[in-house]
Amino acid sequence: MITGKDAKGNKKRGFTLIELLSVVLIFTILLGIGVYSLKNLGEVSSESEAQRIVSLLNVWRESAISTQSSILVRRIGRGFGVSRLRAGFGEQHFANYNFVKLRFGISLATRGVEEALGVIESDGVVFPNDILIFDRRGGAVAGAFYLTDGRLDFAIGVTPSGRIKLWRWRNGAWREG
Repeated sequence: MITGKDAKGNKKRGFTLIELLSVVLIFTILLGIGVYSLKNLGEVSSESEAQRIVSLLNVWRESAISTQSSILVRRIGRGFGVSRLRAGFGEQHFANYNFVKLRFGISLATRGVEEALGVIESDGVVFPNDILIFDRRGGAVAGAFYLTDGRLDFAIGVTPSGRIKLWRWRNGAWREG
């Protein structure tokens, strides 16, 4: 800050150009950080979408138990189509879920990886007839869905008891989580 006297002898105070430029620079940096932080605020991450799919599969399994009917989950385009199969009523389609970040399949990192049923299919669906079926007791047809965003790979496995688990490809192996 500059202090001095003007022509009439009054005290004069002010800021130097360097001080003003420093303040402007600091505000610009803070504004840039804020904009960058807010840029991805509403964006869905691949990890959270994979966890959301596991949650949906659990909901559909619980629906099979509560309605005492079979729930069929099949690949439709970039997501799932879900139907209820009830004795005497046939198949009734009731839900669709489309992926935001993920797609069925595997990336270059997991090409050639073998599974209990053999080599992972390129369409990323390893269930008999590509349909996951939850029965009225919550049991299921064993298999897996493989999903990728091109960078991260996920496997959602389903056991005959209906247990659903999320796996992630890390460091050359499938790891839970």
